[in-house]
Amino acid sequence: MELTDENIDDNLNLINCENQSLVIGYTDSCHRCKELIDNLNKHNIIFNKINLQKNENFSELIAIKYQLTSINVPLITIYKDGKFIKKIPNKFSVTHILLEIKNL
Repeated sequence: MELTDENIDDNLNLINCENQSLVIGYTDSCHRCKELIDNLNKHNIIFNKINLQKNENFSELIAIKYQLTSINVPLITIYKDGKFIKKIPNKFSVTHILLEIKNL
């Protein structure tokens, strides 16, 4: 599901697995983002995505609220019951992302 600044709060819990939502922050020019999204789709992993260039409020909010010193793309975050749980390093493979989700 494509999230926006306007719909993110309402939609974080709609597409999830055991009340967990994987959210990928991406930009159109990010090659790594495209590869990650393609790999998640190939493995039939349910996730939400948000374009960080088009939704700057989300970028600013997440940086301030969760004390991130920088936002690198792809931004990989996990939410549970609509609340931020953790940021996953963007160098992780799809397998590592799945392990991170399962270990929550």
